[in-house]
Amino acid sequence: MVPASEFERRRAALVEGMDDDGIILLLGHDQAPMNYPGNPYPFRQESSFRYFFGLDEPGAAGWLDLATGDQRLYAHVPDLDSVIWEGDLPSLGERVEPYGAVDARPVADLAADVTAVTRGRRVHTLPPTRPAGRERLTRLVGGADSSPDLIKAVVALRERKSPAEVAEITEAVNRTATLHRLAMAETRPGLTEDDVVRRLQAAAAADGWEWAYPIIFSVRGEVLHNLGHDNPMESGHLVVNDSGVTSPGGYASDVTRTFPVSGRFSPDQLAVYDIVRAARAAALARAGTGIPYRAAHDAAGRVITEGLSDLGIMRGDPDESVAAGAFTAFMPHGVGHMLGLDVHDMEGLGEDNVGYDGRHRRAEAFGLSNLRLAKPLRPGFVVTVEPGVYFIPKLLRRWAEQGLHEEFIDFTSALRFERFGGVRIEDVISVTTDGVDLLGDPIPTSPADVEAACTG
Repeated sequence: MVPASEFERRRAALVEGMDDDGIILLLGHDQAPMNYPGNPYPFRQESSFRYFFGLDEPGAAGWLDLATGDQRLYAHVPDLDSVIWEGDLPSLGERVEPYGAVDARPVADLAADVTAVTRGRRVHTLPPTRPAGRERLTRLVGGADSSPDLIKAVVALRERKSPAEVAEITEAVNRTATLHRLAMAETRPGLTEDDVVRRLQAAAAADGWEWAYPIIFSVRGEVLHNLGHDNPMESGHLVVNDSGVTSPGGYASDVTRTFPVSGRFSPDQLAVYDIVRAARAAALARAGTGIPYRAAHDAAGRVITEGLSDLGIMRGDPDESVAAGAFTAFMPHGVGHMLGLDVHDMEGLGEDNVGYDGRHRRAEAFGLSNLRLAKPLRPGFVVTVEPGVYFIPKLLRRWAEQGLHEEFIDFTSALRFERFGGVRIEDVISVTTDGVDLLGDPIPTSPADVEAACTG
C-alpha cells in the first residue's frame, strides 16, 4: 500500500510545481444513483483525487492553497438519515489519517469555504470525467474550465511511478496472471465466450478482486475492443483475452493473451502468432529511458512487415513499406500506453497531454493517429507493450478497392485470412535507468507453454 508520507510528498510536489497563489480544487467522484442507467457500480474514485488525497469515498474533495500551503480534505460526515440508509462511519479524522497530515473538514462546508476564500483568486481544476462532476464543479466555482497549468503539473507527477506504485501494479498483474491461466484451462470447443467470462468473473469475485476495465474475451479478435461475449467457440478459433484486475490500492493491470480454442495452434495461427511474439520482442528491445515510444511502435511494425512478407501477405521494400505505414492495415493501434490508477493512465486529462510533448506530436496518418504514447520514456514510467496482427475484412476490402498501399500489400493473399480473427500479446513494463522490467508473474507466451496451459 502507498504510505501516508508518499501522499504528503505528492501534495507538496504539486504545490511546488505550480507558479501562482491560487487554489487547487480536486473533486472526487460521486456515487451514481441506484436507478442510473448503466450504473457504474462498484464505486470507482476519480484517479487524480485518489492519487493526491487517497480517500476512496464518494463525494469527497481536496483543496490545496498555493499561497499558504493549507491542505484540506473534505468528506462526508454521516447524519441520522445516511446512517439509516448507508450505515455509520468512523470519524472523519480516522478516515483521512492514512493519507498524511491534512485538515479534515465536512464536505457540507466546501461550498461556503470556496466562496469565502477564492474571491479574486484563480481556482485550478482538472477536467471532469463525468457529467455529475461537471455540474458539481459549475455549482462550486461557476464554471468547469480546467487549468492547463494544473494538468501539466499533475501529469509530470503521476507519469513517474514510485516503488510503492510499481509494487501495486505488480500485484495487479500477478492477480491477472492467475485469471489468464484459468481462462486458458477453461476454454474448449462447444462453450460460448460467456461461459468462460462468467468463470473468470466468479474467480475474481471469490477473492474480492475488481476488474480494471470490461473484459475483452472473443473469438472475433479482429474487433479490437470487442465487449460482446455471445459467440460460440469452435475448434479452429483463436481467443483474444484482454483483461485485468486492480491491486488493493486501485492500480490497474492490462494483459492480453491469444490462444487456440482447440488447445493446438494450426500452421497459419502459429505463423501469425510467432510474428506477434517477434514484434513484442522488438518493441521491448527498443523501450528504454530517453527513447521515444514511437520507436518501439516502429520496431514492432518493421517485424510485422517482414513477417507478413514471408507469408506472402505483404511485399516490396520493407523500409519504404514501414515509412508508408502499410502495416497499419494489420495493426491499426499503438504499441502501448501509460498504466497506473487508470488503465489508460490519465486519459481524462487529455491523451496528447499524457503521451506527447512539444517535440513529439500526434501523426494524422491512419493507424499512427491511434498512438496513445509517442514521447520519450523516463525512469518510473509504467507502460503496456501490446503489438498485434488482425485481419479486418472490411478494412482490407476498402483499401483494396482504393488501391491503397497495393505496392506493399497482396490483398488477395490477405483476404485468405478474412476468418482468421486476430492475435495480440500484451504485457506491462516498468522503465528503469538501465532498461525495462517486465512486471508480474510469467503468463504463457511461447506456443508450447500456451498449448500446455490450454490442455493441462
